[in-house]
Amino acid sequence: MLIKEIDELNLHLQEDDVAYCIFDTDVDSNKNKIIKEAIQLAKKNHIKIITSSPCIEVWFLLHYAYTTANMNNEEVIKSLKKYYPKYEKNINIYPDVVKKIALAINRAKKLEKYQIDNNQTIGTVEANPNTEVYKIVEYLMKKG
Repeated sequence: MLIKEIDELNLHLQEDDVAYCIFDTDVDSNKNKIIKEAIQLAKKNHIKIITSSPCIEVWFLLHYAYTTANMNNEEVIKSLKKYYPKYEKNINIYPDVVKKIALAINRAKKLEKYQIDNNQTIGTVEANPNTEVYKIVEYLMKKG
């Protein structure tokens, strides 16, 4: 479904525009093929693929703690709720984490380095946990 949706996009990006597609890898090894296809198709459409392994909640968790523990989606959310008990999917936690963004960015970069140092390919199911959300955040912070 994702591949078809990217292919059907009719983006009209201006010179300074950047488009991102963010998705979770989950813990399904079949996702690696989908991610690889999505990256190839996204490049043709000037879209940058950003992944979180296994889920976006890794990014939220990094605002509170650093971990290299391999987890499934439910375990990440359970860990996040230790620090942010009121967390639920689709709520705006930005006001509560905004002051910790620099810390989360540093932890995400450290985690990415950890995965690479352990021979994991970023953007795959096996690079768990990991999140590239920091790349979008840094881009937006730089743009002001």
